[in-house]
Amino acid sequence: LEDGVVPLAPIDLNSAGEDRLAAIPGIGPALARRIVAHRRANGPFASVDGLRGVSGIGPATLERVRDFLAVGSEERPVAMVR
Repeated sequence: LEDGVVPLAPIDLNSAGEDRLAAIPGIGPALARRIVAHRRANGPFASVDGLRGVSGIGPATLERVRDFLAVGSEERPVAMVR
């Protein structure tokens, strides 16, 4: 994603790369790296709530990013806005 572009519909937590995750408000590059590393080490997330297992994601962060993410069949087409 380009700088300043955020998804209008949830993206798949299990297929999104670091760049796509980092574009989500409240995540950023460092947290995106930890999410991808956690996914590689532990397998796919069963739900967005699984992010609680990632270092640096507590209840407040999870609630802030929840609407931007989905897992598997929850995913809808993504629209982008600048």
